[in-house]
Amino acid sequence: LQSPQLLLLSGVGDAQALGKLGIPVVADIPAVGRHLQDHPGLVIPCWQAPEGMKAEFAEGGGPAGTSGGNGIAFWKSEVDKGRDAKRGSDSGCDMEVIFGSHMEAGVMVKAFVSKWDNRLGGRLKSGARPWTAKAFVRLGRFSSGVQPVRELLASTMNLSTVYNHPLSRGSVTLQSADPLVPPLVDPGWLRDPSDLDAAVEALRKMLELMQTAPFSEYLGNIDAIPGIHGFWQKGFQPLFDASDAQLRDIAQRFVFSTWHYSCTVRMGAP
Repeated sequence: LQSPQLLLLSGVGDAQALGKLGIPVVADIPAVGRHLQDHPGLVIPCWQAPEGMKAEFAEGGGPAGTSGGNGIAFWKSEVDKGRDAKRGSDSGCDMEVIFGSHMEAGVMVKAFVSKWDNRLGGRLKSGARPWTAKAFVRLGRFSSGVQPVRELLASTMNLSTVYNHPLSRGSVTLQSADPLVPPLVDPGWLRDPSDLDAAVEALRKMLELMQTAPFSEYLGNIDAIPGIHGFWQKGFQPLFDASDAQLRDIAQRFVFSTWHYSCTVRMGAP
């Protein structure tokens, strides 16, 4: 994210955009800052650890003492199969399902900010009020550090899916010639309609796994998860019965980064 920022500040990038900021152009290369790629993720917090394990989890022992990614499975979506058929080659599995034995505080912060951004009509993430957005992030971080919340996160298991073959692209642009001002980052997650279709497949696969033993034996109360409460008011059944349109809405609200940002400093021929 900051590699293209550094190049742009140095005059390497789209000449027209640089000119508007008063940055002398060294090389007119419009591709710098474009083509941002990431592997978007979706998560469903869905289990409470069995009573006998909660103390161990809260103390960071057992599965909670690990990275949390205790089981991973790969599968291929119908969307990706269709793309392979058009290309005439097999690109491998595009979906990576991860079983998490506990939730990281960052997931809760993301859910907290997303929830309030939705309530405020998208103003938090628009960049129009950066200090307000920072205040919500700090409040989310503070809340995630409170002992009862930490215990809840430590005993909450989840399923997540990382989508590894997205077509959507984002961008990194300057909002100022001041190097201390952060760049504007548009991740572009699920912007391509076929990526959104693949996200619906990913959610349906996770919901299928949630209803399969032994996972189904540990299904908890989703209303108890910080940041999620109020989004699904009636437990899991409406989620199991959700239409494709509803799952698209859920995917767009709760998609998150896996911090695999790349491809923003393309400098050769297109």
